[in-house]
Amino acid sequence: MLHEHERNHVQRLIDYLNKVETPHSETFERPKLLNDFKQFYSQYDQRRGKNFVETFPNLAEWYKSL
Repeated sequence: MLHEHERNHVQRLIDYLNKVETPHSETFERPKLLNDFKQFYSQYDQRRGKNFVETFPNLAEWYKSL
């Protein structure tokens, strides 16, 4: 449902969130980052008529647990 470049952006963000130990000084704790991630893509899905879980079924369980 997403264009390839959109999938690449999401994958880079996921990779970053999995690796980052100390976020930028202006950001908060990891739970906040994960919450922001889910909020962003929930809103993105609504605006664009997309579905994160259908687009990334291998991440569905993780995404729903956020």
